[in-house]
Amino acid sequence: MSEGIVRIEPFRISKLTDVIAEEVLQMIQSGLSEHQGIPLIIVEKRKNKWHPIGPVTFTQNYCDFCKLFRGKKDSESDKECIACDAQQANRVLKGHDYEPFWYLCHMKLADVIFPIVIGGKIVALFLSGQKRLEGMDREVEAQVRQRAGKYKHVRSGKMMKLLRGMKLTTESEIKAFMDELAPMVNHIKELGEQNYSLKKRLQEEGFLNELPLYFQHPYSTDINSLWDVLETVLQRINQFTHTEVSEVNPFFWTENRAD
Repeated sequence: MSEGIVRIEPFRISKLTDVIAEEVLQMIQSGLSEHQGIPLIIVEKRKNKWHPIGPVTFTQNYCDFCKLFRGKKDSESDKECIACDAQQANRVLKGHDYEPFWYLCHMKLADVIFPIVIGGKIVALFLSGQKRLEGMDREVEAQVRQRAGKYKHVRSGKMMKLLRGMKLTTESEIKAFMDELAPMVNHIKELGEQNYSLKKRLQEEGFLNELPLYFQHPYSTDINSLWDVLETVLQRINQFTHTEVSEVNPFFWTENRAD
């Protein structure tokens, strides 16, 4: 290889935004939430902390009961909800459990987790739920009374009223809900696997090593020259992958973010 070529380490995926742009995941997340009328969030781990994909609007499609606690920045209730989600998320990573499951949150509501696995690695989690489980009234109300004096911004009467207004759900209905969510999660997985395979192959073929060379000259002041460079890049993609330009996922090129 000629001098000046930038050496890049073999491509490794550590999080979902390595292969799908965060803006795209935001659109998928908000679109599914709106269309299905359900609360959902996608999280990935960055620097040993779980981060939601994009800004999260907790008032959108969250049940009225959970709206009392989530999104209240730096409040005790919000911290406890985040800690509960993180505990279950870490359980997934620790156990290398690739199968979806449901669990009871600290308020004794049923939530579900779908691990998003790409390249044989868990790179993100798909969370939903906020279901009031049948036969759990005593346990849930006990949690409300326990936290009534702890959460200064929420009155216990309002908490109990909203709780009792929630529809009761059976375990079989939760499983049916998970069956409905599965195709949505699989769509994200398929998109991620497609981009992962393409990016991995481009790396192995050496294309990503030579890509910086195309932008070493001052093309920014000449739009025609810049267009020529982009056209050359797309031709090289075709050469390495034997894939038509129109078939290359437009969301493949994602900004590198710190782990």
